[in-house]
Amino acid sequence: MEKIEVRGGKRKEQAVETISNQTQIPISEFIALGDSITDIDMLQRLKDEDGIAVSFNGNRFTVSRANIAITTPNNLGTLPIFEHKVNIEAFLESWESLYSSFNNNPCEIPDGLISKEIKNYFIKYQFIPEIVSLKNKTKGELDFITTNQEMMRKKVRGWVGNLG
Repeated sequence: MEKIEVRGGKRKEQAVETISNQTQIPISEFIALGDSITDIDMLQRLKDEDGIAVSFNGNRFTVSRANIAITTPNNLGTLPIFEHKVNIEAFLESWESLYSSFNNNPCEIPDGLISKEIKNYFIKYQFIPEIVSLKNKTKGELDFITTNQEMMRKKVRGWVGNLG
């Protein structure tokens, strides 16, 4: 993989294909995180092939091409996706349905929803990621998610967050 040069756009999608071919791992088993227009081809490819395509503090370009959105002030907020990759739909359903009961206090995350190790990271750094499935969302819900992602992006990245 160290021989793959990635710069953006279509090259990221091509890198996914190359890695899949070299490792003999189907794209459906991949997880990719993207936050800007340079990631849309990669995200769309994973989404099309039933992989996990995550809009990570993204924007309207990434939300529309992902199947999961993670809005978080800390990249450790992506860990539950990797932990629950095999049963991602069941995890997302549980996380979303219970989120309002713990969204202000990581100590309130129910035991077993995520590993104790990940929960301890959330407690240590005092944050809880918003993790949502983008499947079957209305336009209004997608607009709300996009707005939240863009606000977090600007908060975390400062003026750089205004870039595409």
